[in-house]
Amino acid sequence: VNWSKSAVLEMRGNPSGRFQNSNFYFQKGISYSDTGIYSPTFRMSFGGVFDQKASVIFNGHFSLYYLLGVLNSKLIKYFVKVFINHSVSAQVDSIKEIPIVIPNDLHMNAIEKKVSGIIEKQRINSNYDYYHEQREIDVLVYQLYNLTEDEIIEVENWYDRKYPKLRRDIDTASLEES
Repeated sequence: VNWSKSAVLEMRGNPSGRFQNSNFYFQKGISYSDTGIYSPTFRMSFGGVFDQKASVIFNGHFSLYYLLGVLNSKLIKYFVKVFINHSVSAQVDSIKEIPIVIPNDLHMNAIEKKVSGIIEKQRINSNYDYYHEQREIDVLVYQLYNLTEDEIIEVENWYDRKYPKLRRDIDTASLEES
């Protein structure tokens, strides 16, 4: 598509042209998949044009790295699947219900640093296994939401039951580190 000014003016003049939310075109945000067993899944969106099924979060309150880290945590997946929407479709109304805690600077910086590190490593190696960093982010999110040890165990056990293919044996992970 030709996105020059003259081409856009021509398209805008076309009666069948559609420019919903065009003020958000080409802006950074967080896109997410709203359908599937693992939904919602969140990732960076570096801007583009929306199609009919584009789901992007634009946020003026938190940094994108902080929000991406929290949204991809086990706790938020638990909130969405257990309390907000039990189906395989996490539509916009479900996403709007996710409780996001206002962080202190320590938590926000720690989560941003972890997420930034993962993204940089994935730029070098798209198959980078960020499992250990994700575990550290989950711990930070549990602290952020003031979960008790029993609540953390509930979330971890639920996640292992719900997503057995993603589960990693702690013993196996410990052996791999050695």
